Formats: sequence, structure tokens, C-alpha cells
Amino acid sequence: KRIACVKKILGIDKLLPVADYCKGEDGDCAETYTLKIHNLIKFRFYDLEERIEDWYRDGKMTLDETVNFVVMIAESKIAFNEASNKTARKAIIINVMHKWNEVIEGISQ
Repeated sequence: KRIACVKKILGIDKLLPVADYCKGEDGDCAETYTLKIHNLIKFRFYDLEERIEDWYRDGKMTLDETVNFVVMIAESKIAFNEASNKTARKAIIINVMHKWNEVIEGISQ
């Protein structure tokens, strides 16, 4: 629900390639859309932090596991903001996805 709400607020209910989203729009559209997508990605990182903290409160994760994940997300947000190209940003996203999957596997055991 939270992700859907953020997408609606950002005006990107449906993710599209920039060319499709900006079809017939002015030159600033691509930059604006890219910024919206980056903000959505960073919100998703934030959302993962919130979920982890909830799981800690529910006793599903230890304090160390929680702190390590939150620190990793904070560092990932900084790296994402500093990334100079799409390839670097994609690598950061993939790393976060792998770490998230590790957490999910640890909880489901």
C-alpha cells in the first residue's frame, strides 16, 4: 500500500521507459521522470528499513542483524545518490535485493 501511494504521489502509477513516459512532452520531462524514479527507489530502500525495524520489534531479528541491515541501507542510499551512471545505480539496487533476500531466508528458517 505504501509503495502504491508513493507511486501515485509521484505520478508514476505505471513504470514506463522514459521515451514512452515522455512521448510528446518537452525536454525537461526525461529529467523529471528520472528524478521521480530515483526517489521511488530511495523510498523503497527506506521502506525496507521500516520493515526490518518492525521485524526487530516483533522479535524476528536480532539487534545486530537490524543495525547491520539499516546501516547497509543508509550506505546504499548515499552511494545511490553519488552514483554517476545507471550501471552503478543498478549494481546498488541488486546488492540491496540480495541482502533483502538473505534477510527473508533467515526469517523463514
